[in-house]
Amino acid sequence: MMARGVSKTKVYEAIKQRWLSLNPGKEDQFCEESPYYLKELNDNLVEPMYDRVQRSYQAGAGRELEKNMRALHSFAAMTYNLFGNRPAYLYDGETYRAYTVTYEKQLTALNPAAKAHLDACLSRRDELLLFEMKMTEWLTNSHDPLPASYLSSEKKYPDWDLFVGLKMTRNLFHTEAGEKGYAPLAKRLDTAQLFKHVYAIYNALFYTGELPLTEKVKLCLCVWTISNPSFFDDPAQYDLYVTAEQELREEFDAFRARLGDLIGMMEARGVQFDVKLMTVRELIYALHKEKSLRRYLC
Repeated sequence: MMARGVSKTKVYEAIKQRWLSLNPGKEDQFCEESPYYLKELNDNLVEPMYDRVQRSYQAGAGRELEKNMRALHSFAAMTYNLFGNRPAYLYDGETYRAYTVTYEKQLTALNPAAKAHLDACLSRRDELLLFEMKMTEWLTNSHDPLPASYLSSEKKYPDWDLFVGLKMTRNLFHTEAGEKGYAPLAKRLDTAQLFKHVYAIYNALFYTGELPLTEKVKLCLCVWTISNPSFFDDPAQYDLYVTAEQELREEFDAFRARLGDLIGMMEARGVQFDVKLMTVRELIYALHKEKSLRRYLC
């Protein structure tokens, strides 16, 4: 069960019915033992992956190719379907901008053995767009805590600015650390994950060289959303969903507001950094892929 009564099964079932409405007569393509997983990976992809893309996923932490990407609700499959094998062209309201796409980008975090994993990195000469993708994951009320070392071990930070800047988010976590660290107060936002991503991006830009020092850098939390009230058979489920989305937006705004000092520090070092919440719907329209990705427009 997802938080506050949003049914995981009903979400998965509605996603499946949406897929079947666009692919009639293909009910036999699903696994009997896992009804929301397709038998063949390619049936869940807009086009087969190039070898280099497969290698990126094979090197990632989630072992997505083994089974996860065969799920209709797979965020990894959604990420690949959005950006594909070739350069991505994003429309900014005036013109298209071309970006090189890299999947499963790994950056060094506070603990070098536990990398920060970004689902996609879009790059051009003067800009980096770093994507953390969520399909149904944000609807759950279960997120890993932030290891206590991030809020107590300033000597492990590469510089004082980063430690002070991220410390501004301290009140978004519980006061007392549990066995595994500080649990986030947010219900929908994976605050600890975003915290670690910001740390790793700063570290990668200014210290490890894992990212090129670039004029504009944006961390994009891109979430799949539901706009059609008839997506669910049960209207009450949509009402619960609307509440969940509002909670997510409020929690993100609180996180973004506390990064103001760090953003200013990075600008003083020549990098225009920001963190943005966007929907998969918005990204699909920016890519002009409304027809090929109708399954995600719910």
